[in-house]
Amino acid sequence: MKNVLLVGLLLCGTLWSFQSKAQYDPLYNQYSFDQLMINPAYAGANDILTINTMYRRQWAGFEGAPETITLSGHTSIAKNHAGIGAILINETFGVNKNMEFYGSFSYKINFGRGALSMGVSGGLLQYKYDYSKLNLEYLDDPSFLPEDEQISQANFGAGIWYQSDKYYIGVSVPRILEVEVDKPPFGTSNRYRRHIYLSGGGMITLNPTLKLKPYALVRIINGAPANIDLGASLLIKELIWAGVLVRDLDAIALVGQLEISDKFRVGLSAEIATTKLVTETYGTWELMLVLDFAAFNTQILKRRYF
Repeated sequence: MKNVLLVGLLLCGTLWSFQSKAQYDPLYNQYSFDQLMINPAYAGANDILTINTMYRRQWAGFEGAPETITLSGHTSIAKNHAGIGAILINETFGVNKNMEFYGSFSYKINFGRGALSMGVSGGLLQYKYDYSKLNLEYLDDPSFLPEDEQISQANFGAGIWYQSDKYYIGVSVPRILEVEVDKPPFGTSNRYRRHIYLSGGGMITLNPTLKLKPYALVRIINGAPANIDLGASLLIKELIWAGVLVRDLDAIALVGQLEISDKFRVGLSAEIATTKLVTETYGTWELMLVLDFAAFNTQILKRRYF
């Protein structure tokens, strides 16, 4: 309960300040296996139908900490020259409950030894603030009692994705419009800041039973310092992925995935903070379930690494 009070007071103070901190995109550790969540140009990139479900519990044991459920699906169409996709995100954090839904479209052209995709997305985001969850011990001014709030806004994104058998490169802005709310007499409150993503990775064959996938992701956030993910995963006998991800030297995650079949994969990530949170929480956990299908006669189900 103490943690709920601390989180609530922080969010409440943020709401009524001139420089309120904006919300950021949900964090993921297993994006290197499906990047639709950060790049609309990824839709249909592997010429198959992919359905992905992900659950992330951040700072387990800390009451009111972020919890994210993501459901996405995408497929190639038009004889694999284009792709479509959709993503639904449900995130809770303290008094916040956020919902987002986006549809994506990509167009792909052969370029060199790979394919270059250009994608766009559009959808709706909704932020809800339930201030009844605040546990305020003292309230000297009744007029300061916060009221529940809901913000809905359309948004759109764009991205570029290049992929070959050996590497990939991506650039994207999944939500181009920032979200600002006027809060008289306190001024304007910025609820979301634009994110730019730069991603890249490759596949290196070490020997007949081992392959290595190094990858990196840079997030550039308007009005905030950029941060960097560096990761690498070993693929053992085309069956088990085992890797590590370092996020801005503030967190280290172990990432594993089991290729149960060509159609079904299960992934698990365990993240530990390197800051003082390491002694105050049970870490961050992420579970991912992925289904791949050859839904159309122009699609061929094959091993994919990106």
